[in-house]
Amino acid sequence: HTLRSDEKKCGIRSVITKTETRGPYTRPFTVYFVHTKTAFKVKSVCKRFSDFKELDQKLKRTHATFHTQFPPDQLFNSMTPEFVSERRKQLQTFLDESMAIPEIATDADLHDFLGIPEYNNQAQEEDLKHQARERQRQVKPEDSKPETFLKVIEKAKLDSDRISEAQGFNALGL
Repeated sequence: HTLRSDEKKCGIRSVITKTETRGPYTRPFTVYFVHTKTAFKVKSVCKRFSDFKELDQKLKRTHATFHTQFPPDQLFNSMTPEFVSERRKQLQTFLDESMAIPEIATDADLHDFLGIPEYNNQAQEEDLKHQARERQRQVKPEDSKPETFLKVIEKAKLDSDRISEAQGFNALGL
């Protein structure tokens, strides 16, 4: 039994590992360190709340069914350690819920945000390799018998197909 593409889980895991306050004393802001792991690479990026908000808006514009709860803005007391910790948890929940939706998990805007813009191409290549391996496993034992290759060679000679003839000889080890 092979998984259909809509049954496959997203091969991406992102965790907001820490926060840091930056900027001048008069206009401080918080950055969130997002650590992303895929089958192909590990990437860390720093994002501000406004970056998360922009991602949310992009996803809602391009996916009508996307209704994940996004944390509200807060103007006052937004730099207290308790608030920053709570906001980090809310943003982590936003990421987790977003990536649980297959159409969002494969969205290019999400991948750009996470710093892995090439992920869909790599996943597609891996899927094609997997399909080729599956086809190879389904080769019947009689397909590997010398008599089968001799038939291919004879047919190739009759059809004047030099490439198939050479492939038949190569398969026989000649």
